[in-house]
Amino acid sequence: VEKPCGRCAWETRAMVEELRARDVEFYPAYVSRAHERTQVLRKLLGADGVCGERVTSIRYTQRGSALARGLDGPLDAVPWRLQAEQSGGGLIMDMGCHVLDRVDYLFGPLENVRGFASREGASTSGSSYPMVEDHVSISATIGECDWSVVPSAGTSVECVW
Repeated sequence: VEKPCGRCAWETRAMVEELRARDVEFYPAYVSRAHERTQVLRKLLGADGVCGERVTSIRYTQRGSALARGLDGPLDAVPWRLQAEQSGGGLIMDMGCHVLDRVDYLFGPLENVRGFASREGASTSGSSYPMVEDHVSISATIGECDWSVVPSAGTSVECVW
């Protein structure tokens, strides 16, 4: 299933229930786990002391537009992922979920998650700025797990898109 599985919890639960009723296994397509850069980082983190003995904080900040902010022009020029009718969630659902999945894959599950999302871009005359969230921030801590290659439990996580 293409990520995210739904635009909201209700859509995701409905999909899960329908697929379970049909006895169909499914998984979200978080292919970034398999990217070479992710695998190289995992290997470096697991090497004896190369990156230190434990992770104490994780910070991700998206710099610049990443083609997601400051779009002007006709509606058909706005990518589908930034059209509420099609994507429904803006940055966190399109790009942010990959960052969060990598954090989970490399360090462990996110716990005590707090977040804020807003649409700060404003439509002006002749503009078709996306009607989805264009600024998102999340804070969390890493929980206990058995798949992290470096001790990370209790690590603080801060992400901004």
